Amino acid sequence: MNTMYFKGVSNLTHGVVIKEYPPVPAPSERGEWETVLGKEGEVWRGDGVNEQATLPVVIYVKPTADLAAVRNWLTGAGELRFGAWAWTMQARVSTAIAFAPAPYNDGWNATITFSVTPAWYKYPAGANITLAAPGTITNLGKVAAYPLITVNGTGDINLLVGSRTVLIDALDGAVTIDCEALMTSDPVTPLDDLWPILAHPTCAVSWTGTVSSVVITPRWREA
Repeated sequence: MNTMYFKGVSNLTHGVVIKEYPPVPAPSERGEWETVLGKEGEVWRGDGVNEQATLPVVIYVKPTADLAAVRNWLTGAGELRFGAWAWTMQARVSTAIAFAPAPYNDGWNATITFSVTPAWYKYPAGANITLAAPGTITNLGKVAAYPLITVNGTGDINLLVGSRTVLIDALDGAVTIDCEALMTSDPVTPLDDLWPILAHPTCAVSWTGTVSSVVITPRWREA
């Protein structure tokens, strides 16, 4: 239970004790309430995504620990996971950390504040999926996933993931489509700005054009 993994490193490696297990963050939907003339109450206008959440972790650093190493570990961004959770989150240490001396100079106390993305990624993540021909993918998470897709082929290609199509022009080798970051290694065109997702519980993947393989890093999500 007393384990926290940040950037692939456990707190136990650094002589750090989790004093208070953090609450599980459930982020709020991004949007706002609007008043509509002639309508009672208000109308929620959301854009279908969630806000960042804040996750505080209270720690104790043992007096035998290398405080400089602890400080360097608890900086920047990376994958965050706790031993009692079956998922991971992408997190960043969002505020300065004050290491307060414990009574009798017996180590240090501190609160680490992480800013975490709304997604809960399934742990362990699971293997990549390689398709040499169109097929149907079973979603191993609980909600739709925003994958990383690499298309290997040549010429003009239409990639269809579920009901969403991506147009790839004059491909010569490979193109990477990051459906979470909304970025690609080369210009491609999602129709109507709808980036592919792996729907739950299954999602069909097909294409037209010359494709040797489609490699998918699914990023399965629990929430």
